[in-house]
Amino acid sequence: MFEVTLDPKKGKSFDVGGTIFKAGVPRSVSDDLGEYLKGNEFFLVSRSDSDNFKDHGTHTKNEGNQTPSGENGENNPPGSYTEKDLLKLKQAEQEGIIQSLNGDPGQAKNAQERVALILKLQEIAQEAGLE
Repeated sequence: MFEVTLDPKKGKSFDVGGTIFKAGVPRSVSDDLGEYLKGNEFFLVSRSDSDNFKDHGTHTKNEGNQTPSGENGENNPPGSYTEKDLLKLKQAEQEGIIQSLNGDPGQAKNAQERVALILKLQEIAQEAGLE
């Protein structure tokens, strides 16, 4: 596995084969995609220890098997989080999600405000057909 981050100086978002990278938000990607992006100046690529790395803001056009699971095994729509899911995340993870939804993490002062912002940004994205 590789950890890939879009260089914020090079762009805000970038789509590579259906995987969307947001500036400054690290993504865990397959070996094939990591090797492909290694020589690209727009990305910071390094080997990752998959046990210690969490993918922030997992957004792909064809998310298929990457949907988060809710309680009792039900599946949430791709890229959607419930308030309960979000409250379990650490601050950095919440901020990564906010950035991946094109929001400003600086708008939220605490966990409750971050969760409310994520839910609002998700709703806006779904209405705009971005999810």
